Amino acid sequence: MKKLTTLNYGFPVLFAVLIGSCNTEPVLTENNANARGKEYYLQLGQKLENPYAVKNMRKALDSVKSKMKFSKSAKNTSEFDIETSHLYVKIEPKNADEEAVLKRDTSQVFFDYPLDYEFPEEVLQQMGTNDAESISTYYVAVPKEYVFPAGIKTEVLEELYIPEQDPYFDDVTETGQVNKSTIGTKEDLLGSLLIEAFKLTNNEKELGLESWTAGKSSWWMFGSKWRPSGKITMFDNSLNKVVPVEGAQILIRQWFTVDSGITDVNGNFSTGTVRGQARYIIQWERQHYDIRNGWFGQAETRGPSKKKESWNYTITDVDDIQYAMIHRAAHHYYYKDIKELRRPPFDSEMPSRMKIAAIHDLPNGLNGDTSFWRGLAGVLPTIRIYKRNNCHEYYGTTIHELAHASHWKMGWWTFQSVEDKVKESWARGVQWELTRMVYPIYTNEYFGDYTGVVQDMIDKDYSIGDNVTGYNIRQIENALMYQKTWNDWKNKIKQDYENTTENNLDQLFS
Repeated sequence: MKKLTTLNYGFPVLFAVLIGSCNTEPVLTENNANARGKEYYLQLGQKLENPYAVKNMRKALDSVKSKMKFSKSAKNTSEFDIETSHLYVKIEPKNADEEAVLKRDTSQVFFDYPLDYEFPEEVLQQMGTNDAESISTYYVAVPKEYVFPAGIKTEVLEELYIPEQDPYFDDVTETGQVNKSTIGTKEDLLGSLLIEAFKLTNNEKELGLESWTAGKSSWWMFGSKWRPSGKITMFDNSLNKVVPVEGAQILIRQWFTVDSGITDVNGNFSTGTVRGQARYIIQWERQHYDIRNGWFGQAETRGPSKKKESWNYTITDVDDIQYAMIHRAAHHYYYKDIKELRRPPFDSEMPSRMKIAAIHDLPNGLNGDTSFWRGLAGVLPTIRIYKRNNCHEYYGTTIHELAHASHWKMGWWTFQSVEDKVKESWARGVQWELTRMVYPIYTNEYFGDYTGVVQDMIDKDYSIGDNVTGYNIRQIENALMYQKTWNDWKNKIKQDYENTTENNLDQLFS
């Protein structure tokens, strides 16, 4: 058996317990800085020659200066030179603490695969390794002045010059045309430099160049700015209609240039401007939660590479539906109306963001589970959501597990000794209350053997013979805080809230 590593997060680990449709065995892990479960995928990809490497950009500039003329009006551009603007960095956190500190900087987008490789789509889909001891290796391009948190192992893979982000070119006049023989404007210089760098590194196909028809003396250039945008929806088989995916993080990536946007209530998004062809990606994470592909890899939905085209996409793939449904429920609990309930733990309140694993296998007696042994280790997902048949099942299960997390946050020092019946009845009540906000069909048939005491206290029509009604979900949650037993919870409700049906609480709880 592997040993459990001692963790130091400012509070005891001993209170951490398994809850909510969980296994009865804790998951034991050990810190293993050498366990890099995804490294072997590198051999399945093709390393690309990097057009943005300083050495290649300097070769491109020398070539441009040697074969092109500089007009009198653009003479000053002939003095232009290449200097390092960014660093392409590989980051290897050795433990969950370091990983959490690293990813707390939301101004940077970290990828768990290298940015100068090309992978087959099927390989990218399988990068969610189930190596439970692995801590991800991350890749990012940062401004050269960027300072990483102290102590985290980093390796500069390449010095970069990214002309699209150089302030020198901020005042470029956008025509989309680049003269083939003469540098007359900054746009000519920028375009010629990029064209030459991509040609020298055998990446010319990415430019989508077309000769300008007027004598073909100019390139109809990939380099004029455009603003990626689009709409993300999915087919919801429980509502039997296409619905928008709100709150999803959409990335637009062109080699090392990454920008992002968040979908609105209608699923619409836009990002910052880019030049040329770029790939759309849905990265299923937000500030407070992170959806995993299996145990480990970042959950992504990779869209197409486009040039000056929007991406209007309806999700239908079964794995992507799973990501989208977990996200929709988590986004609801963290960011939307939850009837004044307390939110689940924020990223600053745990060793890392709430990690939610999308397990693509069918459940073995479980819809989902929550383990704070895993969550406090930081490397592993706190929550696992298994494959389901219907969208409302994904939604309800995710809400249920996050309700356990919110319950834990209310009083972790007492949580381990709370009766299972209290934990599960509370989580089922929140599941019922919040899921019905989206799926009115969600009724008691989905609760199995768990009690419906929360539902009964809210809705008189919930069950036959129910004589209690009129409480709201926030009142019931307030009374739950610090209560360990079934009777303590009942008595706290009686003590704190007057209700015309209060005398029937004893019968209901019994």
